[in-house]
Amino acid sequence: MAKTVLAIIIIKILVFFPLRAHCDRKIWVRTSDIFSPTNWVNGALQRQCNGLVFGKQQEVDVFLPTYRVKSLTLPSYGVITIVEWVIFDENSTSVENCITLKSILPKPWFDVDSWQNLDDPDNPAVPLVDRIPSQYDDIVFEDYKSLNMLYLTHHVNVRTITYIGLNVHELIMPNDYHFRIMSSNESCVDITGCRSLQSNSYYYDICQIKKYRSQLVGCEDPIKPLGFCNQPRCGAEIVIGTLRRGFRLDRIKLSLQDLASRTHATKIAGNKVQIVFAEENFSGQSLIDATKFYNTLLGDESFSAGDVILRLSRPPLGSQLRQVKSAMSMVFGTLVAVAIVFGLLLVSYHSLEGNFTFRNRFLGNRPLSTYILGYNNIEDRGYIVDTRSVADLTSAFENPMYHQHASSRSTSNETLTSLKAEEKPDEPKDMKEMPVLEAEDEVEEMVLQEL
Repeated sequence: MAKTVLAIIIIKILVFFPLRAHCDRKIWVRTSDIFSPTNWVNGALQRQCNGLVFGKQQEVDVFLPTYRVKSLTLPSYGVITIVEWVIFDENSTSVENCITLKSILPKPWFDVDSWQNLDDPDNPAVPLVDRIPSQYDDIVFEDYKSLNMLYLTHHVNVRTITYIGLNVHELIMPNDYHFRIMSSNESCVDITGCRSLQSNSYYYDICQIKKYRSQLVGCEDPIKPLGFCNQPRCGAEIVIGTLRRGFRLDRIKLSLQDLASRTHATKIAGNKVQIVFAEENFSGQSLIDATKFYNTLLGDESFSAGDVILRLSRPPLGSQLRQVKSAMSMVFGTLVAVAIVFGLLLVSYHSLEGNFTFRNRFLGNRPLSTYILGYNNIEDRGYIVDTRSVADLTSAFENPMYHQHASSRSTSNETLTSLKAEEKPDEPKDMKEMPVLEAEDEVEEMVLQEL
C-alpha cells in the first residue's frame, strides 16, 4: 500500500509539477482608487490640506462615496460618479482634503510596470517581455477599480482569471467592449520549456514604452540579453544552445534557487534556453554565480545541456572611478561638440574658388557679391567698390561730395561758382592774382635781356 501511494506521488510530481513550473501568477497593480498613493502627486499626502484636487485628465470613471471636504477641484476632462453626495465643510479635517491626484489614465496590456509577478516579485533578471502575462499564466484583478484601468488592443488568452476573489472564464473590458480576456486553461506540456508567442507579439510595443535612456552603467562591457529591448546591463547570461534528450527546464530553475543573485531561465527563439543573472545593486555576485553554474552545466552531464555559452560583464566600477569616467565623458563630449561647430564654421566660410564658399551654396544658388554700387550726384555717374580690399584707401573711403577731380558739368555758372566759393570760403583775393603777377615779371625780364 505504501509503495502504491509513493508511486502516485512520484507520478504527480513528474506530471503536474512541470506544468506549474512554467506558470506564473501575475496581478494588475493599477487602480482608479483615489486613496491609492500610486495616484497621488509625489506619492504622498499634501502638507496644506485645502481640499480634494483632481488631475487635469480623468479618462476612467472614478467613484466618490460620501465625502466631507473643504473644496473639490474637478478635472478639465473626465468622468466622476458621485455615489451619494459631497458635503462642503470649511472646518473639515478629513484626509481627503490633503489629496492632490495625478491624471488617472488607463494603461495598455503590455505596460510592464502595471504587472507584478506574485511568485517572483521585483526580479531584475526577468526580461521585459516575460513580465506581462502569457497564455500559460494566471492573472488576478482585485476589483473593478483595477479592471477599469486596463485597455486592450487585441483579444488575449491566459490560463486562469481571478476577479474579486472568484475564478471567471471571461472578462469584458469596461473601457473597450470590442476586446476581452479569455481563460483557456492551457498549460505548457513541454518539459524543455514553452515560449510565449502571445507575449513576444507585444515586444515592439513594450520597447516603445520602455525606451532606453542613456545612463551611466556601473560596469564596463555590459551585456545585452534577449528580451530587454537592447538595453545594456551589468551581470551575466548563459545560453544553452542544444537541449539534449532528458533536458528539463524545471531542474534548471530548482538549481538556480540556491544562488545568492537573482536569476531567470526561459525558452527563447531557436529552441534555446537563456539564463539571466542580475542584482538589485550590482556588486559582482552575479558574475561569481554565473561562472559557478556554467562550470556545473559543463561538468554534470545529467543536465543534458550542450553548446553552453557564458557572457559576463566587467566587475563593478568604484564610485570614484564612475565619477571620473562620467566627468571625462562630459568633458570629451563638450570638446567634440566644440570642434564640430568650429570645423563647420571653418568649412562654411573657406573660399574654394573666387568668392564661392559652402555658406554661399546654403544661402543661395550663386555666390554672394562683395561689391557695393554707389552714385556720384555731382558728376552724375555711378561707381562700384570692392569691399574685400582696403589696400586702396582712397577708393575705400571715397566720398563723392569731396572728389579730387573738378566738376566739368553744372546746370549754371552761378551754381558752379557758389560751389567753389563754399569749398574755399576763407581764401584771400590777392592769392588768386599772384600767379598772374609773377608771369608778367618773367616776361619783362626776358625783354630786357634781349635788348
